Amino acid sequence: MKLRLVSFACVALALFCAPSRPVAGEDSIAYFDTLAQFKARNWLPAGVTHVYVRAVTGTYPPPAGADATPLWFKEASSATGVWGEVEVGGHIFDPVYSTNPVNIGEFGLVADGAWKQGGCNFTATSAGGGTLTVSSTAGCVAGMRLTSVNWATRAAASLPIVPPGTTISAVGSGKIAVSHRIPAMNAVPLAAWWDDITGTDNAPAIQAALDFGMRERYPNFKFPNGIFAVKSSLNAGWGKGFYTLNIKGGDRQSFAGLPGTVLLFTRFNQPFMNFQAVRTSSLSGVAIIGRNFNYLVYGQGQPSFSANRNDWVAPEFSPASAPGGLQPNAPFAGVTEDAYCGGPPSVGYPDLSFPAWTNITTQFGKYTSSDVKLEDVEIDGFGVAYANGLGCASNADFTKIVNFTGANNAYDIAIVQSQSRSVELRNLNLEHFYAALTNSDFGPSQGQFNGPMTNISAADGYEIFRFGDMAYAGPVVIDNIYGENIVRIGDFTGNAAFPNPVIFHGGMVNLNEFLHGQIPASYVTNNGPITFSGVTFTGNQRIGTWATGGGSVKFTDGGSWQCATTSPSTTAQLLAIDYSGGCLVGPEKFSIQDPVAATHYSAPGASLGSAPQQSVLASNATAFARVPMTQGLRQFMDQDNRSWSMTIPPGELIDPASPGQVPVAPTISEDVLTFGYCAAFQTMYPMAPGVIIQHNGTGTNFVVASVGSPLSSSRCWPATYVMVTATQQNNLNVVPGTNSFLSNNITAAALTGYSSRLGGPLITVPTRLFFGQFTAGDATVANVQDSNGSGAALTRFLAAGDSFLGPGNPFTNAGGAFSTYGVSSMPWPVQPIPISLSAVTNGSSGSIAMSAPARSTGTFPIFPFELRP
Repeated sequence: MKLRLVSFACVALALFCAPSRPVAGEDSIAYFDTLAQFKARNWLPAGVTHVYVRAVTGTYPPPAGADATPLWFKEASSATGVWGEVEVGGHIFDPVYSTNPVNIGEFGLVADGAWKQGGCNFTATSAGGGTLTVSSTAGCVAGMRLTSVNWATRAAASLPIVPPGTTISAVGSGKIAVSHRIPAMNAVPLAAWWDDITGTDNAPAIQAALDFGMRERYPNFKFPNGIFAVKSSLNAGWGKGFYTLNIKGGDRQSFAGLPGTVLLFTRFNQPFMNFQAVRTSSLSGVAIIGRNFNYLVYGQGQPSFSANRNDWVAPEFSPASAPGGLQPNAPFAGVTEDAYCGGPPSVGYPDLSFPAWTNITTQFGKYTSSDVKLEDVEIDGFGVAYANGLGCASNADFTKIVNFTGANNAYDIAIVQSQSRSVELRNLNLEHFYAALTNSDFGPSQGQFNGPMTNISAADGYEIFRFGDMAYAGPVVIDNIYGENIVRIGDFTGNAAFPNPVIFHGGMVNLNEFLHGQIPASYVTNNGPITFSGVTFTGNQRIGTWATGGGSVKFTDGGSWQCATTSPSTTAQLLAIDYSGGCLVGPEKFSIQDPVAATHYSAPGASLGSAPQQSVLASNATAFARVPMTQGLRQFMDQDNRSWSMTIPPGELIDPASPGQVPVAPTISEDVLTFGYCAAFQTMYPMAPGVIIQHNGTGTNFVVASVGSPLSSSRCWPATYVMVTATQQNNLNVVPGTNSFLSNNITAAALTGYSSRLGGPLITVPTRLFFGQFTAGDATVANVQDSNGSGAALTRFLAAGDSFLGPGNPFTNAGGAFSTYGVSSMPWPVQPIPISLSAVTNGSSGSIAMSAPARSTGTFPIFPFELRP
């Protein structure tokens, strides 16, 4: 055969070239375009001791988007068993592999991976056979899998579902034939999707490359460009002895079919790759695709976004008692770290086959890792994209995940063991998930982050954070978050006696239900402190609840929100929005430190933001003489820049189990709540259009729409009550793109425990402070003047009908004391029982008539609530 020289100028580029040319005469070298050509030879010319193959896999030249990986072979005196060894014409040739980096392509990767994207959605009716009547067949193709949308939720409710493993057999006009008998169902949402990854299994070749590097202590590895099928788990470290392994594809991960390294994984009962007992190691520049990708696009597409995490993994990949799905210690995972430390779990990954050179005989109890980095990696289509510490709480610390993309995973990043510490998350692009980040739900469920979380973008998901054990998480500080089409911010629960704080610094989060239709019970569940500093939120069309769980919530440093974004059609809704700003922080502990540019409408039907809402009212900062009371009003600054603290009585607690308060038990029909309310309570804590009733246990809000005429009931004393009708605001679903009620997430039976009465049309706050002379037992307030000694403008700021309420409990008539400049303590003159102003008269010294007499004598501020300097 003709022998010819080749150029070795590119030898330094290990991805494209073989190691340096061996020292050999030209007559001793044979050249082949492909490995297949080399293996097909049954003889070689005499004296040939070296072979150069231009493409160790595939064809030469390579197809577009793939690389040709060359490789040298050297004749061996006898068989060595090395990976890739070739026998031709009775001669043994061993590959001469690159070492810095180890070129994974030289081990025989075949870039013939392929996967189908696509699917369809429709509603289906079944009479109990193998043919469905469907609302649409657009996009449906024979061979696709078929699944019930929200299959796990339906199964838990004993509703019929499509049997796992069902596929489409044929598509007709308005009909679909399927492979399994479908239970009887009527107009049930279904999803069809491709589960079709094909190609040569490259797992043995990749593992051989990793083993070569580990055995010979070469730390760096390089993938060629191409799409590669991988049909079993890869082990970066075997768990006995420590390694540094830096595995790289391109400089950035592949995007949307553009050239790069794409790895298609076909298994669900084991991770794509597990790092075990490694130090300062990394994976970079690759895209990893799992089989759950298409399922999530169609099985949890708009408008599903289920609150049940099990709905986010296809039933075919979610065995009840075997690895896969969202099993705590053996989930359907992309990349894991230390999955085999600790003892054997009740449900664990399949046993590994260890290379003989490792001398390992046990499956678990492996050494743990430290300082693993994922950079420019994309992981899509798994139950959890990355999971740290599934097997035990030891090391797996200093994890760094930067420039990371995750899409169509139930969870993106799970840090779940207590020794992880100093985790760095930076530049994350996360899309379509049940929960983007978690420190619980897997493994020990005690994940410690305690590190920077910076520039996180999250879109199209149920909740961004699911931190179920804040006692271990460490302080959670998130800088610059962007959220789009999200149902909830998430959970920060499980705090100890000294809870770790959660602090958001800057960002924008859109929680609007326009696409997904869900208005959750609360945006956050927390039992420790959480602070939003300079974060802008867009909420739902109805009045939402910021937080449940008992923790404090603080808004500061110019943050803002726009909630209840649909213009109110009734005065009742308007009053409730004006009080809450469209989002109730709640009767629980909270603080709004700076003015918040919240939702406000000046009248029913007005446009959003038609008037400003002051969260902290400063009289010299507003052009309004009178403003409605808001949930954020806790401090008053008068016209002389004196700061006053306000004593605002707590809202009434309503107990539906108490017939002496609620003689007619609550009922809910669609989004309308009705109940009876005893007259004695109506006197002390009046229900009126615009009052908000918040169920403390769930954060569900109702706005009172109407109050009926008195009715008789022996359960009340006096023996009368009124029927109250209220409109539900949250913890429900609306038709996407509208504000029309669709379904409820709560029943009247679930309204156990207390609810709080909040807001209402009863309190209007003057923006100028006047002082007047009160006399115990007298309903007239004399000598009413402002700080300039004038009452001439009194009626501009106060009006007949204004309601005042003192501190204390109206049923015991107990009230707080009032201390002013150098004057001994005395009771605040207005009793806790609500009173109103009967008349307001201007004058150099104005006067006010009250509906009830004062209870103390002295000069006091004229204000609806007790003020303290």
